Amino acid sequence: MVDLGAGEHGYALVMKALYHRAITGEGTRVDVSMFRSAVSWMVSPIALASSLGEAPVRRGTRHQFFSPVSVYRTRDGHVYVAIGNDRQWAALTALPAFSALARPAYARNEGRMKDGEALHRELGACFSHLATDEALMLLRDAGIPVSKVQTVPDLLDDPQIAPRLVLVSDPRSALTLMLPSPPTGDPPQLSFPPRLGEHNEHVFGEGLGYGAARLRDLAERGII
Repeated sequence: MVDLGAGEHGYALVMKALYHRAITGEGTRVDVSMFRSAVSWMVSPIALASSLGEAPVRRGTRHQFFSPVSVYRTRDGHVYVAIGNDRQWAALTALPAFSALARPAYARNEGRMKDGEALHRELGACFSHLATDEALMLLRDAGIPVSKVQTVPDLLDDPQIAPRLVLVSDPRSALTLMLPSPPTGDPPQLSFPPRLGEHNEHVFGEGLGYGAARLRDLAERGII
């Protein structure tokens, strides 16, 4: 993730530098630190630890400020649920499958956070009786944020993803790679990179004027 994040930060800086040059005619030095790129994502933990004296702790799939927010096992998979306010909690407990959790102590987020471990276990028991599609239908109809935890094959079948997958075939073998496309714009047209030395004849022959005998000699000596 740090590799990708630093690349995206670098891309943004290059775009900013090009705009600056177009407006002012001045160049810009661009420096990108992978470490600083990673730390830049830690806005909340750093602010909490340095300014509010709240040491971050490991929460797994749970949220620091809202409850319940986590992944729950269903009869045939997993769902991710994010209750972000008391209205959403009331909507959840209005459903028969979760009505046992409609307690005054859980009516407000503060109470749900305070008793988070017990609530997580009880909510998990409720989801364990539901199939994934059933849980998705119930919660979505009630306006509660929920998503299926997808496997890679599930993801590839998703109607938002499947039409935009990029297939790249290698003309020198039977290999075809399936790749995700960028999140914006049209899917790119990609091809396999050349093999090591594949274009030697073109580069050294046509580009530098080396004849076939010279190329063979260089290849036999391991130079190219």
